[in-house]
Amino acid sequence: MFAEIVFFIVVFLWIRQNKKALIIFSLFLIIFFVFYFYLNLGSPPQKTSTSPIFYRLESLAFLKKATTGYTRLICWQIALDLIKKRPILGYGPEMMPFYSIKYYQPYFAIYEAINAYPDRAHNDILDTLLIAGFVGLAAYLWLIIFVFYLGLKALKQIQYPVSSIQYPVLVGLFGYLVSLQFNFHDIQTGVYFWLYIGLIYILSTNLQIYP
Repeated sequence: MFAEIVFFIVVFLWIRQNKKALIIFSLFLIIFFVFYFYLNLGSPPQKTSTSPIFYRLESLAFLKKATTGYTRLICWQIALDLIKKRPILGYGPEMMPFYSIKYYQPYFAIYEAINAYPDRAHNDILDTLLIAGFVGLAAYLWLIIFVFYLGLKALKQIQYPVSSIQYPVLVGLFGYLVSLQFNFHDIQTGVYFWLYIGLIYILSTNLQIYP
């Protein structure tokens, strides 16, 4: 949600060509992320909140403290080690469980069930590298960049871009892609992912039909 709000504001200021506000907002984001990384460099507080909402906020602020954050760091490290061995074409779909098992450490049982090992990297870029290597990642990123290029280009040509369909669809797609950096595609979300890409392409290349 935070990523979608940021994307919405940045695109809105870019369409309005309000460079001063865009620079101020960008500086605010830089300060925020510097403070965020500073929090993760230090030692997190020992006390953990019992409230689900505040615990979720703590898991975002202190990646090494919360169980969900630390398990992702473990998955990312294993994924990086595997990618180094097959960086070009990867291992193919659904292959990580067969290779990650040899990285299992006894202390993993503190954070997950005993003998549980990752079957996903919980990061879209790392998952794509594991499946198809840098060749597949290049094709995947080209598709994403091309779709956003079409959508943003179309918004510049529409008289009232804020009221257009492309705007919320682009915002939703951006937010989903950000969430994938800590998660992975499944059947349900994958349907919406490709639906959003299809909608953006059709709406952005047929402006005379969908003004």
